Amino acid sequence: MEFSCALTMDFSLTLRNKLAFWCRRDLALMDALFRQSGLIRAKWDDRHFGDGKTYGEVVLQKAVDNCREVFASAQFESVISKPKITQGEIITRDCEENIQNFFRDQQGAFFVVLPFENHTEVCQTNSTRFRNWMAKNYRAKYGAPPKSDALTQARIQIEARCEDSRQIELFNRVGWHDGTILYDLTTPDWRGVRVDKNGWEIVPLPPIFRRHQHQAEQVIPVKGKDPKDILRFCNISSEDHCLFMATIATFFIPNIPHVILSQNGEQGSGKSNNSRKIKGLSDPSKVMLISTPKDLEQAQMTAEKHWISTFDNLSKIHEWFSDFLCRGVTGEGDMKRSLYTNDDEFIRAYRRCFVLNGIGASMWRADLLDRSIIFDIPILKNTRPEKTIEDEWKDALPGILGGFFSAISKAMGIIHTVTGHEKFRMSDFAQWGAALSISMGYSQEEFFQKYQESVDRKWQETAEENTLVNKLIALLESSSGEWQGSVTSLLEKINPDDNHDKHLPASQKALSSELMRIAPILRNVGIDVIRSIRREAGTGRKQLVLRQAKSGLFSEKAGVNLGVNVCEHEEGFCDHDETVNFFVSEAIGKILKNINI
Repeated sequence: MEFSCALTMDFSLTLRNKLAFWCRRDLALMDALFRQSGLIRAKWDDRHFGDGKTYGEVVLQKAVDNCREVFASAQFESVISKPKITQGEIITRDCEENIQNFFRDQQGAFFVVLPFENHTEVCQTNSTRFRNWMAKNYRAKYGAPPKSDALTQARIQIEARCEDSRQIELFNRVGWHDGTILYDLTTPDWRGVRVDKNGWEIVPLPPIFRRHQHQAEQVIPVKGKDPKDILRFCNISSEDHCLFMATIATFFIPNIPHVILSQNGEQGSGKSNNSRKIKGLSDPSKVMLISTPKDLEQAQMTAEKHWISTFDNLSKIHEWFSDFLCRGVTGEGDMKRSLYTNDDEFIRAYRRCFVLNGIGASMWRADLLDRSIIFDIPILKNTRPEKTIEDEWKDALPGILGGFFSAISKAMGIIHTVTGHEKFRMSDFAQWGAALSISMGYSQEEFFQKYQESVDRKWQETAEENTLVNKLIALLESSSGEWQGSVTSLLEKINPDDNHDKHLPASQKALSSELMRIAPILRNVGIDVIRSIRREAGTGRKQLVLRQAKSGLFSEKAGVNLGVNVCEHEEGFCDHDETVNFFVSEAIGKILKNINI
């Protein structure tokens, strides 16, 4: 018995010394291995010493103190020297193995292409979608959720890789890709419609679209139907059918300036219903109608996320909102700091479509009128239950949508044959509108005629509602069609101090700015505003000439469609602001008079 106990103690001492060598004096590892040996004694964890150490800690420390050398190996050293892989690094490596593409969009934001069961999705790196994808993958693999700081570390590493990757233009709802038009159906499996001159088909989408939470899933289109069936659900005058159909069809054409579709009509004429149907056809959303934005920031955010912004029940268009609409049609750009703690820039740039409706004409700025088509909505004669209309709309929408895709396909094949669109201010719209009109059973001539009539009508109606324009027309009528003088003199004529009109400019500077602003309106009602090189005698003030055009109202010469400011002679509309000092000229005249020249 004594021999057995002594032998056990000897084995225990030998094992502790061996463990000190092989474990490289690692007390924790030595303790873990010794507990598995069967040689551990009952008092191993008892505290037998005044410093609180257990019996096991003391005997293992003695083995460490007596260990002269430890195990050494190049392979072992390389394994031991490697730092422990963090959770963030594990997630980063998993992302690099599974993510199919890393890139930046046209504004420099970081995106990845995530794989799912039967499709791929484009996802921004700072989105909740991407964070949840990383968290789900980690838990599925390791059985426990990752820490939030590990997800943040992984996102930073992925964004660093995106920064060094290529730049790709991302589209909202419609976009060009390899010479074809792609339309995002916003289905969960990321399918869309590809349209070319040979037809259209439903395909998996390439990674060129960015989606937003408000977007709703579009119906699956079907072939063989007529796009003009949408007219059964919209209250549009029969005279405007061609222009209306061409306008909403161009909303499927990406990267062109689209005209602003504005509707005026009485309450209950179906303007909001028209807006819903246009929105549902091209850009279905959980928010079909949008109230007037409170400020520019809200307006820009709305336009960035919606392909078609349907602003409802507008009573007035402020100057800042008018400028926003104009810039949004031709290509909006905005830049600000992303955070107050850094100098990074947040860029917002887009080109979008807009549908407006309100009671009474609310547009008066010339630049906004240039980019708009105004439809006068007739009074509804017969109404039906809203549920009946919606049920019929749901049944007809797949065929109507497919009919528009077929029309677009035909238009892509004949777009190069369209001529005569160059005379219009919105020439890209006019070219596509003519091609789409032909493909939907109308004619190019009918479209151009209706578009021209719309252009003429809106200028005339705006002129009739503008107080300053009416004052200038009255002035010319009383001056035999021509008036000449300084801006100060003109202000005294149209807005004298003893009969002040608050709707007219109150100062010379304000009147000068307003004349420049309404010059296109005046031109289109047959009034030329000419800046003369002559100066007013005695004051040296610049003079301007108001003259009724010889060709009369709404003439080709006075029309906006030519895109030029017509001048009869050297004192034409163009600003001939030559640096001629009036007083020097007067002195030279006196000298020439004295020498009889």
